[in-house]
Amino acid sequence: MTKMKPMPPYFLIRISRAAQRVKRERIGRIQIAPTETFMVYNVQYGEIIAIGKKAAEYFPEAKVGHTLICHHFVQDTNDNEAKVDHLVHQDKEYNYYVVTAYEIHGKRNETYGIWDGGKIIPNKEYVFLEPEKPVMTWETPDDYINSAMQKTQSGLLVFNEWKDSKDTKIQRMQKLKAEIGSLCKTGMSNPTARQMVVNKEAELEKLSSDINTTRFEPFTVVAAPDNLSIGFGFKINPGRVIYIMSDAAQMGIEFMGNNYRIAKVDARYIGYTMGS
Repeated sequence: MTKMKPMPPYFLIRISRAAQRVKRERIGRIQIAPTETFMVYNVQYGEIIAIGKKAAEYFPEAKVGHTLICHHFVQDTNDNEAKVDHLVHQDKEYNYYVVTAYEIHGKRNETYGIWDGGKIIPNKEYVFLEPEKPVMTWETPDDYINSAMQKTQSGLLVFNEWKDSKDTKIQRMQKLKAEIGSLCKTGMSNPTARQMVVNKEAELEKLSSDINTTRFEPFTVVAAPDNLSIGFGFKINPGRVIYIMSDAAQMGIEFMGNNYRIAKVDARYIGYTMGS
């Protein structure tokens, strides 16, 4: 491949096409249709191949050969969609994408951080927060079900408490809206269809309420940029608990076997921490 050079605001990364297929179509040995996964199971990291001049100035810690951690929009829902904004080249093994290092006209900042081989270094605009739960793989559907359950003292099997991300709730709302529309077309004179619509509308209302309820909640820092420490006036090290508006810490990412939350370093969303 002829050497490629990105425009100044971009990183050029490559992602294994085989890894993308596996990520989109499997959870352990459970097959899932790519049309049902949307962008939840996109590979959100790739090897840095080249760095634009302004990207290097903005994020000097990032070097060729490091792993860039990025927004799932980069890979998009499929290759054809990705070619509109990000996918610039393909060969047998890799897809090559341009990724913004910072916000430019018409595009958000798509770079969360990098992995230098030993640690995560965040982009100055983002803080990485403690994983929600370890990423698990399941050999069979029964393994998946068992992992989500626990036994009470009386021997009763109950499902563990599960907290969906904001993105997951929004996707669920979109699906509910489509299902309600489809049911309405079949005719509301059908009692069964009418009751299903009522139930789905109730679930839709609850999801909407959950999404629109915001409060300061504690999150544990995994990796923080220097400007977050400057804002507080003392070093924000991994393990520090900071309080962030709940709706501002809903972006999730899977990297190296862990699920992380990502939040913007913004005084509108980050409230306080204890101690100094």
